[in-house]
Amino acid sequence: MAHENDIGRVASEAAKASEALIERTKSAVRDAGAETWDVGQRAAAQARSMTDEISNQGGRALDSVRQQVSSDPLTGLLVAGAIGYLLGYISHRR
Repeated sequence: MAHENDIGRVASEAAKASEALIERTKSAVRDAGAETWDVGQRAAAQARSMTDEISNQGGRALDSVRQQVSSDPLTGLLVAGAIGYLLGYISHRR
């Protein structure tokens, strides 16, 4: 009878320890999920910020080219022709 009580007590303690371990594991998984979500949100915000900056830089570059072509159209025409020739040459070689 004493053995049965010992076995029952050990089994009960093991069950309690297992439940505590399960709860700690659930908590750790929830925390990891929340941290992953936060990292994803920060990465998305940073990507949006970088996209905006790249878009602004592209707009400034386009404005600069527009202004240079307006002030010296012959140079703009020569550059456009050279780019067209280069693209044609590259595509013809393939």
